[in-house]
Amino acid sequence: MTGLLHDTLDERAGSMPSSSFDAQQVIDDGRRRVRRRRLVAGLATLSVAGVLGAGAVVGPGLPDAAPRPNDRTATGGPAFPDRRIGYAEGSTIHWGTQAFDVGTRVASYVQTDDGFVWTARTGDVFFFDGTRSVPAGRSETGRLRTDDTGSVVAWLDLAEDGTPEYVVYDTDLPGVTDRIEQPTILGPAQEGDARYWDNGAQVYAVDDGSIYWRGADADLVRYDLGTSTETVLLDGAGIGHPGDGPDVPIEILDVAGGRIAYRTDGSAGPSTWVGTSLDPARSVRMPTGTDGHLSPDGGRLVVEQDDAAALYDTSTGAALPFAPRGYAFAVGFGWEDDSSVTAVGIKDLSTDPYDVDFLRCGPEGGCTVAGSERVPADDGERIVTPTGDPAT
Repeated sequence: MTGLLHDTLDERAGSMPSSSFDAQQVIDDGRRRVRRRRLVAGLATLSVAGVLGAGAVVGPGLPDAAPRPNDRTATGGPAFPDRRIGYAEGSTIHWGTQAFDVGTRVASYVQTDDGFVWTARTGDVFFFDGTRSVPAGRSETGRLRTDDTGSVVAWLDLAEDGTPEYVVYDTDLPGVTDRIEQPTILGPAQEGDARYWDNGAQVYAVDDGSIYWRGADADLVRYDLGTSTETVLLDGAGIGHPGDGPDVPIEILDVAGGRIAYRTDGSAGPSTWVGTSLDPARSVRMPTGTDGHLSPDGGRLVVEQDDAAALYDTSTGAALPFAPRGYAFAVGFGWEDDSSVTAVGIKDLSTDPYDVDFLRCGPEGGCTVAGSERVPADDGERIVTPTGDPAT
């Protein structure tokens, strides 16, 4: 039984008298939830796929109040300075009012000031500058991480001997600037192993010249690009099995403005925290959420839990206005700026295909529809959003 089906059974069983409990209905509900999560996994990874040298503008994308040209020589600055709400369907990436067909279906992508770094389903990584795609390397997991501004992207590759290797790529060059080998477990350890909560080598976040990843011996590490030095934020030996004890950090969710959003586990179950370190005693626990995205300044966190989204002040944990009204399912996947959340919403979960709205939610909590797509419930990988996580 999948974890999602198990959770659904628990929820339904706990809320119904035994005489009215319909096991088949529960299983059907669970399967629908699995499909929705697959959809959002896709909708949480804007992917740009491409054929080398291809980059045709195919027409208008999402509405945007102030479109800018993409020609660096015309603007005298970065080609893609704004973080606009967008998504990609197949080989076409939508960015504000513009759309680019780069030729091949993608698995994941992120935006930088210079364009988009994306992975193909083969794991190959490319950089698209608005005109053409150039090879950038290979990602073992398809997962990409970048900052809210700037040109640095990081991912995990494998060296020739199979050792995990973190790759740092600068789209301003463009090219690879660093390769750092890390003898870290690549893949989840088995239950009963001291590293059960070590989910392998991976990059968690990029923020203000630092990259956060899992280092040697499962340590959670901050790597300073300027000095090429590592700071251990959490000793991996202390992770072990946190489920029966106090809250123990096990995963970094996001980093922005020097603040770290991370997940803990303990006797009370998983929790999400935000602080300047991985110390729950010096961090703020968010009321809900097992995943989240920080605003560029780190002051807000949009989270998702049980098919619902919420927004919190990271300094206090207080709930902030965030109301995608009329949606049976809604989840935030990023930010346009420090106060505007980008989200996806589905009004009716009983239909197939789903009518999916892409939402722009302002500081007062209200949301407007920036674009819509019809997505088959079993093909959530077709559309992805710019989080850098693979849709597959």
